[in-house]
Amino acid sequence: MNDRGFYIPVLSALTLAAFVLLIRFFPDVANWELCEASRCTVQDWLAATAGWVGFLAAAVGAYFVYHQLAEQRRQTAFALGDGDPVFQVHVYAFDHTRAVLRFINWNRRTLAIHRIRIRCADVAIPMPIKFRWSEDQFTPGGVVNDCGINAAGWLNTVPGVEGWIDRQGRPDIFDFQLLFQEEVEDFIELIGGLSTATIAEIIVNAQYEDGTERPIDFRLRVPVIDFLPNTAARVHLHTADG
Repeated sequence: MNDRGFYIPVLSALTLAAFVLLIRFFPDVANWELCEASRCTVQDWLAATAGWVGFLAAAVGAYFVYHQLAEQRRQTAFALGDGDPVFQVHVYAFDHTRAVLRFINWNRRTLAIHRIRIRCADVAIPMPIKFRWSEDQFTPGGVVNDCGINAAGWLNTVPGVEGWIDRQGRPDIFDFQLLFQEEVEDFIELIGGLSTATIAEIIVNAQYEDGTERPIDFRLRVPVIDFLPNTAARVHLHTADG
């Protein structure tokens, strides 16, 4: 329904083009007899068009049935633990210095994270060197883990997002951060003149631990100014907010 502004003029143009071509290549079309003179009655017309009307009604019904079955299959897969994990971002959720990335695993299988890549067409973003996560992020003082990231984006350790086995409880929520430098991270010179329209694409390569070793790419688009750390700006913002 959102594309009606596109489909209506296109279909109208195609209909007009088909009519022009029909007149051009079949000039005698105006003389075609649509029915025999002895059988040109309303009853005969209704009988002739009943099959086409039935076909159109069946096609419309099949369209709705197909989408209803697709939705039913999706709900059944979710109930069986075959839902898709969600990959999202929480800006400045921890220390107001960097975006926090989050996986919510709606699948019963553990999701293993193997590789991180960052793409941006407008700015040369440095590669992250560390992947940081907490073993129990909802418990104060939980253990924080760091693992290295090589130049190609592969993690030295493979962290996992636990599967949703207990269907009565919440699914596993896995928050992580990316570190770009060993010392103080401040990319104010790089992002100082950027707007929220400058987007970085974060690509996380993962796979289910189900023996298939089938890689899955999760993609997330984030404004660069919300993704790269900018210590001075964040501290100022945090202080101004009290």
